Amino acid sequence: RFRNETDPAARGELLSLLNAVSGEEVLRFALSLSASTRAQDERDGLALLSAYSMDRAEVRQTLLAKLEQGGDPQRRTELVAMLTPATLPSEDAAPVVAQPAALARDPDPALRAQAVLQLAQWDDSEQTEDLLHRAILDPSAPVRASAIAGVQGSRLRSDRLKEALLDIAADPASSAADRGAATFALQDFRLNRAEYGIWRRAQAQADADSGEGG
Repeated sequence: RFRNETDPAARGELLSLLNAVSGEEVLRFALSLSASTRAQDERDGLALLSAYSMDRAEVRQTLLAKLEQGGDPQRRTELVAMLTPATLPSEDAAPVVAQPAALARDPDPALRAQAVLQLAQWDDSEQTEDLLHRAILDPSAPVRASAIAGVQGSRLRSDRLKEALLDIAADPASSAADRGAATFALQDFRLNRAEYGIWRRAQAQADADSGEGG
């Protein structure tokens, strides 16, 4: 019914039902739609694939092949967002990690932001630490926010990440959002007495900015 339905509202309802049902038959249908040359069919197929784990080889291979095709930054941003972390052998995870690692340097800030966020969830290597540090210093606010969230959600801890976060937390020129996020992320770092003093002042300012300071 979904393949032949033309009414947008009815297609949306059927798509939701297919996502809820999931299973092997729906997966095969999703893969066939995503391989279509019709843009709408491809979008619908990818929407269905989003319900499946990246530990499925066919799901990984489809998403990676789409990313390697390049194209519109918004489309690639959506594809990167679908690279939901899963437990995989390192040999299978490596090609997945390579995509957001490359796109973390893309000229498009929205794509950089999404790539940085996904990369931090997949990988805790020195390369990722370097890309997160670069992203914390990025001129784009969404990229900085993704980098700070990536540090917080990962196991990556280094002196230069800590220093970058302390600089943001203590800088009055930083946005309140950046300062608050950096202050929150610093809770997971070991701080010496001087660093702790900076953090306490930043925390007090973050509370005042959010209206929690009394």
